[in-house]
Amino acid sequence: MAQAECIFTGGVVLPMTAPGARAQAIAIGGGRVLAVGNDTEIEALAGPGTQRVALHGRCVVPGFIDAHNHMLGFGQTLRQIDLQNPPARSIAAIIERVRQAVAALPPGTWAIGHGYDQNKLAEGRHPTRHELDRAAPAHPVILGHTSGHMLVANSLALARAGITRDTPDPPGGRIVRDEAGEPTGLVQELAQPLLRNAVPPPTLDEMVEALRLAAARYVAEGITCQHEAGLGNLGGTGLGADGALDLRAYQQAVERGVLRVRSRIMIHRDGLSTDGRSARFAPDIVAGTGDARLRFFGVKIFADGSLIGRTAAMRAPYEGETQAGFLVIDPEELYETVVRAHAGGWRVGTHAIGDLAVQTVVEAYERVLRTLPPGAPNPRFRIEHCGLVDDDLLRRIRDSGMVPVTQPRFISELGDGFIRAVGSGRLAGCYPFKPYFERGIPLAFSSDRPVVQGAPLLGMHDAVNRRTESGQLYAPELGVSAEQALIAYTRHAAYAAGDEAELGMLAPGMHADLVVLSADPTAVPPAEIAALRVERTVIAGETVYQTDE
Repeated sequence: MAQAECIFTGGVVLPMTAPGARAQAIAIGGGRVLAVGNDTEIEALAGPGTQRVALHGRCVVPGFIDAHNHMLGFGQTLRQIDLQNPPARSIAAIIERVRQAVAALPPGTWAIGHGYDQNKLAEGRHPTRHELDRAAPAHPVILGHTSGHMLVANSLALARAGITRDTPDPPGGRIVRDEAGEPTGLVQELAQPLLRNAVPPPTLDEMVEALRLAAARYVAEGITCQHEAGLGNLGGTGLGADGALDLRAYQQAVERGVLRVRSRIMIHRDGLSTDGRSARFAPDIVAGTGDARLRFFGVKIFADGSLIGRTAAMRAPYEGETQAGFLVIDPEELYETVVRAHAGGWRVGTHAIGDLAVQTVVEAYERVLRTLPPGAPNPRFRIEHCGLVDDDLLRRIRDSGMVPVTQPRFISELGDGFIRAVGSGRLAGCYPFKPYFERGIPLAFSSDRPVVQGAPLLGMHDAVNRRTESGQLYAPELGVSAEQALIAYTRHAAYAAGDEAELGMLAPGMHADLVVLSADPTAVPPAEIAALRVERTVIAGETVYQTDE
């Protein structure tokens, strides 16, 4: 066996190759794992030039994989008005943050913010355009909801976008109006591009910088690979501006050496070519284009909206209401899009949160599966979020080999809003985790960043403890063990992108992507998981983040 370039000894290694698998040490070389074993075995692979890392009891795990996030969009939020961290707790607080931000901007320039949640506001409602007018009478303002499925704008922004009382709701979207029929400033789902496309798009350099900022945060949190869930839509400027700009930003970030995190890209379904073979905004991009660092693998479809925004498509009305959300795509169009994307070789992922949306997506996937020839490989159709399910849907998901990709951090940051939206009677089916493992379904974890904080240790904590921000227990019987949470952030997340042969485990020949944690997350008390520290992050054998040791 080759001499190791680096060995880690004297700790705990969780290779995630089998339940309960543990070791003391690991050796890496040539960007790959050489061996995992006890200290004596690994020391035997060291030579005069080998770098030695003494773990002193710390824990090595495979690099975390965020299987659904919007990295480019998150990087852009780092330059916007932050209404999320810490959360704005009142409309007055939102107005004050906007007022402070526009004070530094020339009149007439756009002010963009993100991350407000009406469920966390004292008033329990969205701000109106008139309230934002008071904060910024001379600047067009857009504030994105934390869900990413709606935004609120002031009067000047509405005027710039040409939105009036006579503007019709676009298909799959809604312009919210007051009793007099005037826009309130709130627009939902596919009405958002009416406003977003009025904003001058960022430059290529600004987008590359956004990726650099995001990547620096990710490696500090132990994320070594991320799945960008919808290039050309939520991830960047939107196809209405320049869908190719998102693509160029990623390519340039790799070329300039600022995108250290492995990236797996899903293009938004509007960016799929007519024949399904390539990206409409970049015909040379087909399924599988790229390499181990940056690869285009999937197509992202939206079936419905947001649970806390009450636009997710439900079988029964929201708690205390008569409306049950809505689908943003016709079921037949959904089916035809899945057929086209699958025929082009893309892995398909469809956003579905409400139980009606999940049912609609499962039915579309099942229709496609029935057309495949005997012995055809499992296409691993993904259900992004998979928010509200019942036993029948879980059975069909398992039997069809589908891959749910969900977000445990939603429990703490959004859980109180979920409880108000669905009521206690439906809570057991709202973002459950344990039933997937009980049925052998490869549940993958992710963040949906920038919707919530994206650190995987926070997600693991919530998957195990299931407690909301207000302190309420959130169907705790549906939580998972720390080991299962780690599986969902590593092995299962790799499987969701077809990367399981090279990522998600620490075994000889696999990429040397690993994280050193301050302690073993499967051994500490569950309440202490979130307090663990990432002390080193390694990608392809190279340390890309390290604390002072």
